[in-house]
Amino acid sequence: EQSNGFIDLDEPYSVASETKVITALAIYRVMAKPVPTLSLLSKPSDFFPDWPTTGNAGKITMAHLLAFTSGIAGTAYKAEKNEGCARPGYSESTGDDYWMTCIKEMAKYDDMLEPGTVMQYGPWHLMVAAGMALKSLGRPLSGESWISLVREEVYMPAGITEQPEYKAVTFGISSVLGFQGEPGDQLPDVSGGMVMTGRQLGKVTQAVQFGQLLPAVWLQRFLSDDDANSVTRHEGGSALSCGTWRYTQGHWMSCDAAAEKLGDLNPWPVEEANALCGEDPPTPKIHHSVGMFGAYAWMDLTTGCYGVFMHQWDVRLMSQLELAFGLCWPIGAVVGILFAMLCCRPPEADAGSSVEGEGLLGDKT
Repeated sequence: EQSNGFIDLDEPYSVASETKVITALAIYRVMAKPVPTLSLLSKPSDFFPDWPTTGNAGKITMAHLLAFTSGIAGTAYKAEKNEGCARPGYSESTGDDYWMTCIKEMAKYDDMLEPGTVMQYGPWHLMVAAGMALKSLGRPLSGESWISLVREEVYMPAGITEQPEYKAVTFGISSVLGFQGEPGDQLPDVSGGMVMTGRQLGKVTQAVQFGQLLPAVWLQRFLSDDDANSVTRHEGGSALSCGTWRYTQGHWMSCDAAAEKLGDLNPWPVEEANALCGEDPPTPKIHHSVGMFGAYAWMDLTTGCYGVFMHQWDVRLMSQLELAFGLCWPIGAVVGILFAMLCCRPPEADAGSSVEGEGLLGDKT
């Protein structure tokens, strides 16, 4: 282990979409229990009475939710990049009943897509999936319940003693400059809100890759891309050059051949990418859950290696801006004083003229 840059291995930072793989692992651990109360075939309607049992909504399974192919977002939300109640505003606070209320709201979306056909990158799927996991255990839909579940099913088995930590999600220039205001008191964002250290993320990644978190049969299913076979297009997410290709269960499987050919093209042609990558998993076999604004942890199943790259660039930028602003104050003050001394001296009186105001500004008569 080695720290080679600005971010220390033991300093917690927002890990953005790395949160997704932690959520998926917690759900998989619930499904892998000796007496399971949840499966990949479970449906939202099994746990939420208000969820439709017919139409596209009635076809959604846990496997669809974890593969982000549930179709929940339909067309309305992705069109304006509106994540709806699944990701409240940074300063918004959410009450005790918010989770259930939001799931009921999503259940009423009237333009859901055919499950399994479109991969939509966003927070809707995991909010429903995590709620199903809690309900299957008879636990309330609350932040405390979810944090306890992640600690029991992911952190402790991976050798992490600290409590899981979440914070409100904010992206863009406002987060860099600190203009977003005070964070609201919110439920954990199970798709992007985790705060972790590089060492913690490394422990989880190692535990997954070397079979400490999931039994062999469940690990094989977790890494499988079966649920992406029928996907005809992607909405959201990143270009292939960032390591995307197929979304498995809460994380990406990358393909170098497609990335080299299609690069930064986004959106990218799914059929062409699949042809470049072949039917079998491409080599090297890289699985990851890139957090575009937080961290990048990956497993190389070809070489048996794993790695964690922490890259929260906004923290570094903010520290540099704060240093710049800090230096500007004393330098600006000195320059201002000198400028005032040079420019604001009383004018020297001309010979024969009066220094009194009325003599200078009065009539010429």
